[in-house]
Amino acid sequence: MSKKVSNFIKAFLLAIIIFYFIDKFIPGPKERACDLFSQIKVSTINGIVVNKYFAKEHSMPIIEIQNFDGNKLQFNLFHDRSNFFNEVSISDTIVKRKGFAKIGIKNNKKNSVFTLDYGCN
Repeated sequence: MSKKVSNFIKAFLLAIIIFYFIDKFIPGPKERACDLFSQIKVSTINGIVVNKYFAKEHSMPIIEIQNFDGNKLQFNLFHDRSNFFNEVSISDTIVKRKGFAKIGIKNNKKNSVFTLDYGCN
């Protein structure tokens, strides 16, 4: 086997190993979406939407909630497919129990319930 072929095989095998580790240890879009979802799912929300905007970096939909217990919460809804971000407004009351994906919107005009959907189990 020539030296050229041997070097090519070594480089090819090294590239396969590098791509394997990148795929194994760097989270992909689904993993990042599920991380965002888990941050919301473990939260108890009972408060008022004080801000709603698209972040300048990557145009991610963000809502900020002032909980009635005094805590201010911020959630990235980029991967949510439930249409919650489009339906919620500033000054709406938001209610969500810890460990659940269902989130409620209460205001003078309507009461709505959404199931947040980030494509995770």
